[in-house]
Amino acid sequence: MALIGGVSAAVALPDVTWTDRLLMLTPVLLQLPLEAAFWAMARTRNTREANLIPQTVAVGTILVGAVFALVGMRVDVAAVPGQVAVLAWLLLRRRSLAPGTVRPGYVASIRVGAAYFVTASVDLTYSVALPSVAGALAGPEAVIVLRAMELAFGPFHVTLSATTREDVVLGRATKWINPTRLLTVAGWAVVSAIVLFSPWVRGLLADDLRDLALGAVAAYCGYKGLLMFSTWLSVRHMIWATPRRYLVSGVGSRVIALGGLAISVFWVERVPQLFLQLLIVEALVILWFVWRMAGTPDIPDPRADDTVEIPLPIADPAATAELQAYWLK
Repeated sequence: MALIGGVSAAVALPDVTWTDRLLMLTPVLLQLPLEAAFWAMARTRNTREANLIPQTVAVGTILVGAVFALVGMRVDVAAVPGQVAVLAWLLLRRRSLAPGTVRPGYVASIRVGAAYFVTASVDLTYSVALPSVAGALAGPEAVIVLRAMELAFGPFHVTLSATTREDVVLGRATKWINPTRLLTVAGWAVVSAIVLFSPWVRGLLADDLRDLALGAVAAYCGYKGLLMFSTWLSVRHMIWATPRRYLVSGVGSRVIALGGLAISVFWVERVPQLFLQLLIVEALVILWFVWRMAGTPDIPDPRADDTVEIPLPIADPAATAELQAYWLK
């Protein structure tokens, strides 16, 4: 992670110091143990406590980012104070392993998530390649604008991440329309309206963003909206498909995105062109997932099969049928 981030920073901003590069990497590296802590707590305790981890970090990032912007400090490290505070809180609340507790072996743990790890690694490659290519093609102001827009859409990404976690926890029981997704759509609409119609907010985030054409800002907001739907499609496909099929689908979506970056070398010279390309490529990713999901074989869910007979040790047949109907219901 640190190696890839350092190389991408050197490509996008070749004149920055090593201190700047380390500061750029710090929030990314701190997020790794926080993500691990979330899933560990969701498994060993409950999702309510686990959700406090990303929620607290997000609130701290927004508050610190606002303060840093007002006093003129760099906002790319706004997440660090909240991340450090939450990590310290987690370390103070560590529980010792109870006697007799069973943990999976290292080989079994790696085997379980191998396919998804490969997909996430390819996704990470695109995430670090995007600002690097943007900085190389459209200049350092492109990196500044991207970071500023990511900060503006911070609340939206918090709710989008919540929908992803909720989908993974609920599995196939998750629904297309639920309160968390409605909140995510509302967050996207509110943030888009603010950045579109408030030059003061854009100027607070970055001077280059304030001077950006309204059409370019609208294209980026549209890109975020499509990203929301492609994320939901990806997670739903992951839940219903076999790991091998999802590996092909996930890697294929990133190949489309990376292919878009490769094409951008031939025609992107300004930030508006970059945002337009992001919008177009994300639409292609959605079409890709829809096509892959349409061809995914149906895997029956035993919990949804009403024909399953539940053996009960009861002599009375009528009572047995009544209890079976109750449990199926």
